[in-house]
Amino acid sequence: MTSAINLWFNLPSRQEGENYFLISGEGNATKAYSEKSIQREIRSLQSQKKEGEILLFFAPYLVNIASQIPFSTDIYWITTGFFQPVPSRPGIIQNPQEWEFFINEIKPGDRFQVVIHPSLRALIPEATSIVREELYRAARRLKTIGHFRKIWTYNARRNAPLRARAVPLTPDLKWTPPAVFVLGGPGADGWIRKAEKPDSVWATDTALASLLYHKIVPELVFSIDAGYGSREHFCHISGNDLSKTSIILDPLSFPGISALPFRKIYVYSENNPLVQGQFPGAVSLYNQTGDVFGIMKAYHEFLFPKTPLPTIAGRDGGSVRKVTHLRGSAYHRRFYYKEDMLNPPETSFYLFSRRYDSR
Repeated sequence: MTSAINLWFNLPSRQEGENYFLISGEGNATKAYSEKSIQREIRSLQSQKKEGEILLFFAPYLVNIASQIPFSTDIYWITTGFFQPVPSRPGIIQNPQEWEFFINEIKPGDRFQVVIHPSLRALIPEATSIVREELYRAARRLKTIGHFRKIWTYNARRNAPLRARAVPLTPDLKWTPPAVFVLGGPGADGWIRKAEKPDSVWATDTALASLLYHKIVPELVFSIDAGYGSREHFCHISGNDLSKTSIILDPLSFPGISALPFRKIYVYSENNPLVQGQFPGAVSLYNQTGDVFGIMKAYHEFLFPKTPLPTIAGRDGGSVRKVTHLRGSAYHRRFYYKEDMLNPPETSFYLFSRRYDSR
């Protein structure tokens, strides 16, 4: 899990007489509290709490303030540094794990009032946008749950073979830093035509058929699709040697993938209650973009935090024609395998996916 907000916890701090200072990673200090400002902080917090909203207070912890504010399920203190030991009590979030748990517990209809302490904004000018992005992340999670609720339930029931075969994606696994990410967009064509078989390729499921057609065998393949249509990504892999290729899956992926002849199948940790705890020891990956590229990027950052991302081929961004992840596979299958354009894979995907419509 990689999130900018994680760096806020345990920021250095110091007390000088009646003044309390918060310190940045570069050693810059800014005054957080003084003896005179404490009561003002308390009055300000009390005045900003609105009925029916959850107040989020991002500030360094100070017991003089905490003792006078009833932190509970509608007032949370996210402790960016502290001047006294922080107690474990409801309403106080003091580490990245507790913040992630909070984000995953947000429910539809929750409304928030955000208060970011001036000392934090002084040290981190982009603090407001970071908090906004974190709440957007929670909103995207709720939207995804609503959209995939039925199909996830179906997959959880049918994925016993995956649970039997899959290996947790543990932190101790060693991989070669990839020379390239290959995604399924049309822009991958140029790289594929000129490729000279680099040492290590990480690919999305949408690009796999095209790579194998050109005798390029990726070391790792990533797939997160839950829908029936995800089978279309793998239609042309038979007859290829995948004994050196492993795949990383979401534990709620389409059930049929577990039968494919990959060297190994790995799954990362998922906070969905349908599969929570099924793969102990698996790493949790923060998918910032919500797509398969987001998982590739997150895993690369987890393994090689100081290494820049490699060359990226086939990530062409959005399309005015609403080109979906599945249509990426359709494009490559038509281009290289000359399939009938009147009966593309997305047609069957549309028909079969209607059974999962949660509306």
